[in-house]
Amino acid sequence: MTRLNVGVSGFKMKHRTYTLASMLLSIAAGVLIRFAFAPYHYLFFVLLGLCLLLTAIGLSRRPFLCGFLFGVAEICSLSGWLVDTLLTHYQLPLHVSWGFFLGCIVIPLALWPAVISRLLYHPARRLIIARGPLTILVNAILVASIFTTLEWVRVSFSPENSWGYLPAVFAEQPQIILLAGYIGGPGILFLSVFSSAILVYAARLFVRSRPLSCLVALTIPLGIYLAAFNIRNELLFRSINVPMKSIDVAL
Repeated sequence: MTRLNVGVSGFKMKHRTYTLASMLLSIAAGVLIRFAFAPYHYLFFVLLGLCLLLTAIGLSRRPFLCGFLFGVAEICSLSGWLVDTLLTHYQLPLHVSWGFFLGCIVIPLALWPAVISRLLYHPARRLIIARGPLTILVNAILVASIFTTLEWVRVSFSPENSWGYLPAVFAEQPQIILLAGYIGGPGILFLSVFSSAILVYAARLFVRSRPLSCLVALTIPLGIYLAAFNIRNELLFRSINVPMKSIDVAL
């Protein structure tokens, strides 16, 4: 009986540790995505933020809470300037400004990533415990498909641009705009989430002390990012040379 009690206590302690770690990862993911937008433009942070979110969803037994915390952290870091606007331009008290911001903006908008996280729980968990490249590939595609479909539904009923807010991070990149002409904003989001799912697999390998396999897995999203960067430079180079050639022809 004593051993059984110790085992139950250890299980509860482990569960609480995973829950706390997942909550911290979710908050960190929401804050990290903020740096992908202006004025920072660290585009790779989108993949890292989604990677942390998928890891938190897969580790925790409370995916709805993880998604909600992610949404709160992300919206507060992206739209915190609204509080200053309420204070400065509308002369509202501090507690009224924060109450309106949290109650009417942050909490309602954070419910959507919470719903998405709940629906992603089982494929994200399978992704973390998956073995073999085929299983990992299938689960990564499943995670990216569910996430992209739900975001497409949300954008369809919102006044945002047709890309959605995550693909809009890459809207100023010529190579992404060129690619979006073929696969659209949902396709950009699908590739982003898919690359983040591969990063989840790489992180799992790193935790299991397999640095070589981890580096091999990391080359996939890094390769996509570097290839896009090189395509961007090539497009910029051509956009500069084409007017020069047209001037030579005219002369």
